[in-house]
Amino acid sequence: MKKISVYNPGPNNMHLVGRVITPGCAVEFDARDVPEHLWPKDAVQTDDTEGKPADTVAELAAQNVGTIVAGLPGLTDEQLLELEAAENSGKQRKGVLEGIAAERIHRAAAPDPAAAAAAAAAAAAAGGKG
Repeated sequence: MKKISVYNPGPNNMHLVGRVITPGCAVEFDARDVPEHLWPKDAVQTDDTEGKPADTVAELAAQNVGTIVAGLPGLTDEQLLELEAAENSGKQRKGVLEGIAAERIHRAAAPDPAAAAAAAAAAAAAGGKG
């Protein structure tokens, strides 16, 4: 069976398949147990019956609350909306909905990477002229 190493880049413990991944550490799991959003970027999990990429949001929504919340930073804004809609029309788990709200607040508070890069380039250019 193929193994996938799951790395925890965050400041909090991650929980997956009954195991804890402490911050800054990686743990190997059977590929079938790892949701696609936790796979390395170069690995693409496919649905064997159709040969197209598996649905990340559907797979994530099928997980427990801790796994879902740990996977929220890896979702795009569109996937976050899709997950929220699925959760509101399905299980309506309080922990998942609160996690989505917290992720939105975190994203809103985070600086825009493009704007930060432009500001840094402008500061470097201004510093080089003096």
